[in-house]
Amino acid sequence: YIALYGKREVRQALKGAPFTVDYTAKEVTGSSLPDHLTWDEFFSQILKNKGVSWITILSSFIETLSLGYHIPQPEVFNSVIFDVHKDKDLLKQQYQKLENVKIELEGKLKSLEESLSRCPVTDLYNQSFFDLFLSKEMKQHQLSSFPFALAVIAIDNLASINLEYGSDEGDVTMKSLSYILRQYIQDTDEIFRLEGGLFALYMKGLDKSEAVLRVSEVKNLVSESSLFISPTTVSIGLFHSQDIPQEFSQKKDDLNQLAVQTAKFRLKTARKGGVNSLIYESETESAPQGAYMVLLADIPGMQRELIRKALEQEQYQVTVVSDGLEAKAVLETEQPDIIVCELMLPKLSGFSLRKWQLGSPEKRKIPFIMVSSNKNESTVSRAVGLRITHFLQRPVLLAELLGIIGLITARLQIAEG
Repeated sequence: YIALYGKREVRQALKGAPFTVDYTAKEVTGSSLPDHLTWDEFFSQILKNKGVSWITILSSFIETLSLGYHIPQPEVFNSVIFDVHKDKDLLKQQYQKLENVKIELEGKLKSLEESLSRCPVTDLYNQSFFDLFLSKEMKQHQLSSFPFALAVIAIDNLASINLEYGSDEGDVTMKSLSYILRQYIQDTDEIFRLEGGLFALYMKGLDKSEAVLRVSEVKNLVSESSLFISPTTVSIGLFHSQDIPQEFSQKKDDLNQLAVQTAKFRLKTARKGGVNSLIYESETESAPQGAYMVLLADIPGMQRELIRKALEQEQYQVTVVSDGLEAKAVLETEQPDIIVCELMLPKLSGFSLRKWQLGSPEKRKIPFIMVSSNKNESTVSRAVGLRITHFLQRPVLLAELLGIIGLITARLQIAEG
């Protein structure tokens, strides 16, 4: 002990002991106890004044002495060392159990993160993962300015497939498209299933002409495929890093918005031009309304036709449905910019459709215009409760309706940059 800790520490360790010690000779020189009890008491004093660490540090040495001189180990060692080893083994077992639990939880967490990052229908990475991925890519682009392209893809007839064959067949259609995309992509590409039934194809390292050629090939592969229940085409909006204005801020978030919003704007323009279309340039001189889609949910009749023709004359894209269930089916697969809805729709009323829309995180922000001849204090009160800000009395004044839609699209243009 003196060799390990010095005379001063050992004096403190043996303070009050029933024996005397010569610290120069390093010997116990006298004791009021028999020898075998002095042997036990010596280490009892050590444990009492210095703790278990002073005992365990000499355990191997004391065991060797006891065997060499054929004397029992001090009682302190028999109890303390046993307890220490027992506690050590117990802690080791508990640690191993915790390690096993940790490994199991990490595996489950990884599996959960993976499942939450993927679309359950197509098994492609979803909107949330896309947002994180693109944010990371734009940060890298700031550092190295590599070329990239983002294509946003929509199935032209997905809504009609859902209506004619059911939503299960609509899911099969999306799976078939994801299969085609997977077969076609290269190592530097990534594909995603976005909200609202849209798909995204991210291509890295291609110049614009190469990117246009690649998405054109995708478009042709889909139109020629026999995987679909009925002839199917896609429309595509393409953004390339070459399109970034010279004066544009290179901040990551700004670049994210520019890429996504431009690709979606071009997709809308492509769909306005008809099925199986690709737009990779923005035509600023064309009417801006042409990029916006209006879902008109109304009972068939002359008034509906007047509204439809008035919107189309203003170059809006118009999708017309005759009942609430058809409107819901379109909303499940499409992302219209504005909804114009009759209150008294068959199968699902305008109020019920609005309530469903508010319950959908990706659809709730679509502006909703209610029209009805049944406009009174009760229906207006309910409309306010459903956050409907525009409720027009029928017969509708077309100038009023077009004015409201024009204000809404103007706000959308500002939001899209």
